[in-house]
Amino acid sequence: MTAQVTTQASPPTRSNLLRYALRGDALVTLAIGAICLADAQPLATLLGIQPPLALEILGAVLALYGAFLFYTAARAQLNRRIVIAAITLDVIWITDSAILLVAGWLPLTSAGMWTVGLIAVAVAVVAELKFFGLRRMR
Repeated sequence: MTAQVTTQASPPTRSNLLRYALRGDALVTLAIGAICLADAQPLATLLGIQPPLALEILGAVLALYGAFLFYTAARAQLNRRIVIAAITLDVIWITDSAILLVAGWLPLTSAGMWTVGLIAVAVAVVAELKFFGLRRMR
C-alpha cells in the first residue's frame, strides 16, 4: 500500500518589500551601532556630542535593536504589531532628530548637524518602505 502526500503551495504573501526593508534597516542599524561602540571618542569629538558615553549607550541600543529586526525579518510569519512598533520608533527617531536640530539642546558641530539630519532622512525612507510593505501584507 502506498500513501500519496500532496502539498499545496501557500499563496505568496506580498511581504518581500517589508522583509527587505526590515533586513536593510537591521543591517544599517547594526553597522551604526557597531561604529558608535568602536569609535565613541572620535565620533563624539566630530559630532559635538559629549560625553562619549552617550554614543556608547546609543551604539549598544542600536546593536540590540538591529539584531531584533534581523530576528523579526527572519520569522516565517511577520508580526504586524512588531512592524507597527518599528515604524512608530522610526517616527519617534525622526521627530526627536528634528527637535534636536531646531532646539539646539546639544552643541553639535556642523558635521553633527548634517549627520543627525541625514540619518533622520534615511530613517524616514526606511519607515516609508516598511509602511508600504506592511500595507502590501494585507
